[in-house]
Amino acid sequence: MTLPDALHTAVDPLRPAHQRKTRGELEAAIANAAARFHLQLHGRGPSTIQVRWDRNHICIRSRGIFTCLESRLLTTREGCRIVELMRQEMHRISGPEVEAAIAAIAELEVIGSTMEVDITKAELVEDYELLSQT
Repeated sequence: MTLPDALHTAVDPLRPAHQRKTRGELEAAIANAAARFHLQLHGRGPSTIQVRWDRNHICIRSRGIFTCLESRLLTTREGCRIVELMRQEMHRISGPEVEAAIAAIAELEVIGSTMEVDITKAELVEDYELLSQT
């Protein structure tokens, strides 16, 4: 059984059935970890968060992410640039910590990540590439 097939029932098909987590449980654990991270780092969590795990790629889409201060800054062009740069820099600084949390949940090594902020949608999209297990 390859990992993508195993993700529908568990990360490790060699574990006893009662210890296996479903794909949905794993995605929920990643969503909870990401929401806690946003709360700790920015003082508020996203209003909605969606996780999609497809083979060796995890995408976390967080909506309603801006703090009160960021929302005020977004009223000007320069403020938009500042918010976007700040979010990118925070991802660069704290990325290894988030990658470690995702790796622990997925039980796979994270080999890279990217982050994009969409100011108009108040959305943050984080992509994590996992070392595939074949």
